[in-house]
Amino acid sequence: CITVETKAMSPSGAGLGGSSSLAISLAAATAAWAHNIEPEKLSKSSKREWLIQVVKDIESQVIQKPAGLQ
Repeated sequence: CITVETKAMSPSGAGLGGSSSLAISLAAATAAWAHNIEPEKLSKSSKREWLIQVVKDIESQVIQKPAGLQ
């Protein structure tokens, strides 16, 4: 079990990309941990696109609205 706590000082919905950056970082770290992937291998284009899609899908489910790109 992994627990992650975060705190942001920026206002919700400000469009600064903080939640997107955090989500991508957590998804990349989780993928690396779960699949024993070297972090530098996650920078490949296919891995980036996969991470972006996964995070967009999760965000859309959580907020019950379509998610866009920053």
